[in-house]
Amino acid sequence: MAISLSLKGTYKKGAFEDQMKYLVKLSGALNNYAEDMIKDYHTAYEEENYVLYGTDAKPKLEKKVAMVQLSFHPAAHPVMIALFHPNHIVVNAETSGVGPGYHQFLCDMFKAAAGPLKITWELPNCVDPTGYFLNGNRSALESAFLRWLGDQCSDIFDLYNQGERQLALALPTLDRFLHDEAVATPLGPRPASWLDAVAQDSSRGKDMFPWWDAGKGGNYYLGRALSQLWLQARFRQPMTETETSNYADMLNCFEAAYKVAPQLRYPWREWDDFLRMTDRDDQLTREVGEKADAENGARPLFGYRRGEYVSVFPAGWHITLPGSFAEQVDENGMWSGWDESRTVQIGTLTPPPNADGGLTPAAEMIKGAPPLGMGRGEDFERDDEGMISKGNLHQANEDNRIYWRLGTVSAVDGSMLIVTINFDNDEDKDWAMEVWKSIYFAAPDRAAY
Repeated sequence: MAISLSLKGTYKKGAFEDQMKYLVKLSGALNNYAEDMIKDYHTAYEEENYVLYGTDAKPKLEKKVAMVQLSFHPAAHPVMIALFHPNHIVVNAETSGVGPGYHQFLCDMFKAAAGPLKITWELPNCVDPTGYFLNGNRSALESAFLRWLGDQCSDIFDLYNQGERQLALALPTLDRFLHDEAVATPLGPRPASWLDAVAQDSSRGKDMFPWWDAGKGGNYYLGRALSQLWLQARFRQPMTETETSNYADMLNCFEAAYKVAPQLRYPWREWDDFLRMTDRDDQLTREVGEKADAENGARPLFGYRRGEYVSVFPAGWHITLPGSFAEQVDENGMWSGWDESRTVQIGTLTPPPNADGGLTPAAEMIKGAPPLGMGRGEDFERDDEGMISKGNLHQANEDNRIYWRLGTVSAVDGSMLIVTINFDNDEDKDWAMEVWKSIYFAAPDRAAY
């Protein structure tokens, strides 16, 4: 069970202010309080939606729901804020993967926002397992995080001893990062001996949290930069606006940490690599370069995305992809990943139940899928443990550009995955086939393991 903050209250909006306008005002006020920490901002308005709030054990159907997702930290899930008729506000935030400093920051922020935004928090319906939102006890807050960490490490150590691999602890994503240790954490993989030690004495695992201390000192800035380095960084020039923004934030955080706490342990080679992608030529850049040269390869380089990773989609589909890919999701939910010469597009389809209430059989879904090669190229087929998958490899011509296309469709009962792989170079044929062969399905409740 993750540590989270669940708040419920009421708000007073202006006489001519609708829900979405109030959300924009709220998001701006929170961003000002957070000093521009917010990296992502997504709003939505729906006529009806299920909302989980307060001490209620089950989601409730609410009408005319306006929602916003705000991302405050690279190691955190987005904070979900919902407004529903007539004037109720709900906040849900998971904090366990970032640390007590983050949990305290969110509590303090939403308390501070209450006055300017005319919010009244309904304290009996506000749930904080650490107690900090209600009592402000920092010692109890830290103890709650350490208890949670010890329990998690004990459970994961048991799974590891039972043969489970590629385990994760408190990552903000379902994706599985490939590594040689027992468990992936927000600040890098850890061996089985670490799990065992922390299960016995949870204080030995404090260094897993990117934001342990209160406030924004050197450890905060370094933890934020390291989170981006491990979880988000592609070790090449940025290819999207999001990557450009993330790289800039990471470099700014390294610099801010170094100014106030130069004695901390810094990843000099990685910091130097990203500085070299900029046009900077100042004293700090030269100093980082000298320290990077002095490291002389004494440790493995940081960053999960240096190699491949397993991308996990909410429906339960898994596919192994290059960690260096740029990526985006369009308004229709289509995922795209690419580099200079290769592109992968992925979409999922979950049809409604049959007339008898059962799942649509995989064979029926495959039969109804669009044709892959239109009679061109070479066809392939797999049938693995209830999953049927077909592929077709052919050359395509678009705007006088000739390239290879591997179109695939995979299905299990009740769900289908469509993957299209385009590439320019003949030598990438084997790579494309391996991507297709890596596709498999696991029930969503097992997707994190």
